[in-house]
Amino acid sequence: MANYKLGGALEQISASKRELDAITRDQKKILKDSENELKRVTKEHERQIKNCKDEIEQARNGFYGHVQTLAGIVLYGDRIVAEAKSIPLSDDLEIEVNSSGNVYSETTVRGGGTSVAGAVIGGAVAGPVGAVVGGRKGVKSKSEVQDERKLFISIVSSVDSAVVELDPKMELDARRLVAETKKQIKTLGNRKGEMDAELAELTQRLVMLEKDTTAIDEARSRLEKQEIASASVIEEAKARHEAVKNSFDQNQIEEEKKARRNANVRKIVMGLGFTFGALLFLLGVFWLTSAVDGAAFGTASLLLADFLLVKSFITLRDGRAEEKDGE
Repeated sequence: MANYKLGGALEQISASKRELDAITRDQKKILKDSENELKRVTKEHERQIKNCKDEIEQARNGFYGHVQTLAGIVLYGDRIVAEAKSIPLSDDLEIEVNSSGNVYSETTVRGGGTSVAGAVIGGAVAGPVGAVVGGRKGVKSKSEVQDERKLFISIVSSVDSAVVELDPKMELDARRLVAETKKQIKTLGNRKGEMDAELAELTQRLVMLEKDTTAIDEARSRLEKQEIASASVIEEAKARHEAVKNSFDQNQIEEEKKARRNANVRKIVMGLGFTFGALLFLLGVFWLTSAVDGAAFGTASLLLADFLLVKSFITLRDGRAEEKDGE
């Protein structure tokens, strides 16, 4: 039990209460630290599990994920989607680019009568056709490029087939898509084996992580033990505080409370006495030295100031004497 300075029941009870409050604060802080440690360990465990699941998802996406898109055709690591059909990649899948038609120019000629000079010049430049065109007066010609090309990608497998028409200008991109598709087919087996091996390893690690809660269990155990220990320490402090309170007679406590109230009243009265005494002293000096016919008021103020100051000093002296007697 702590040793308290002798100085009355209230002082010892207050000291005991301060000790109880300090112990309670300390134990709450210790418990809070243990709770935070449990939260930290739990979050770390959850983070490791999440990271492992993310790695599993990445491994799947590496095989099944998106590779390339062209118009309405989407190539994935294990399939190709066209015309709303999902066709698995396999050794029997055939994909190729087909094209037809060509690009040519049409010239339309309009004009009036025949010109001999124009025909001679036109024939000299462009032969018989030029002679015909050049020999016409007011000739107007218009050339138009006609593009009758067609571009298709055909996909055929034992599962399904599809034919997609593309813009003829996309022929290079179409051939790149076909080349990439053939590459994915050739590497399909190796990529599948690598993914399966990686998934097996990651899945095993995930199972072990989910089962291994050792760090969490240890942190929870420490917290539970600390809760019991802190509760015991606080209860002991409460018991000491109650013992201090019960060691004094209630009448003694009430007398000390009354004495404290009286001491507080004395301090207030003493403070007011000093304050008003000083003011009256200054006022008395003013009346005596400055005011005309102020002798009577000055004297009265000084006498009253003297009374208040003396009374305040006596109150101060008696209060200190009582405090010494109470020690």
